[in-house]
Amino acid sequence: NHVSLEEDGTNLPSILQAGGYRTGFVGKWHVIDHHLLDNTRQWKRHGLKTYPQGANPRENPEVSAAMKHNHDRWAERIRGFGFDYADAVYAGNPRELFNEASYAHNLEWTVDRALAFLREQDGRQPFFLMVSATYPHGPG
Repeated sequence: NHVSLEEDGTNLPSILQAGGYRTGFVGKWHVIDHHLLDNTRQWKRHGLKTYPQGANPRENPEVSAAMKHNHDRWAERIRGFGFDYADAVYAGNPRELFNEASYAHNLEWTVDRALAFLREQDGRQPFFLMVSATYPHGPG
C-alpha cells in the first residue's frame, strides 16, 4: 500500500497499448490516489461524491448515484494509465467504499465485466486483460 504508479511513467499496459494491444482492467485497483482511500475529506476536490456511511444504496437512489459516479471517476483515472477499458472497479478493498451496506465482495460483477471485455474482442487485435478480484481480502 501507499505506492502509486507514476503519472508520467511507463507501465505494462501503456507499453502494450502502444504496441497495438487493446488493454482492459477489471477489479481492485489501489496503486493510484491511495491518499483518497484513507478518508473522504478530499473526495469533492478530486471529483468524487460523498454519502452517509450508514446509508443503504439499494434504498437511497442518491447514494447509489453517488457510488456509480465515483466508480466511473475511478475507471476514468485507470484508463489514463494505459487501459482502453476499465470497469467493475474497486478503488481498494470493499470497506474503502466507506459504506457498510456495500461491504461485500461482488465476484459476479467482476467476472461479468471481464467477460464483457473478452466478448468485445474480434480476434483481429491482440489484447491484454488484467483482472484483480477483491475476494481474497476478507469476509464477503
